[in-house]
Amino acid sequence: MAAPKSKTLGSGSSGLQHDLFGAADDLPEGFLYQPDLITAQEETELARHLEGLPFEAFDFHGHLANRRVVGFG
Repeated sequence: MAAPKSKTLGSGSSGLQHDLFGAADDLPEGFLYQPDLITAQEETELARHLEGLPFEAFDFHGHLANRRVVGFG
């Protein structure tokens, strides 16, 4: 018995997957990914600071969303 053939979604026969998020040149002006922007120590300190914030369930008119939020003013 032969194995089933896989089906390719989309038009064309190239079988290539399209880029879902676009190239870095497609980012909004002023938005730039910069690897290692902060040190590992700064990242740890930031994570500790975020852990100490009073995150609460997001309540929208009595409906609880599946996320936690904190208000800043």
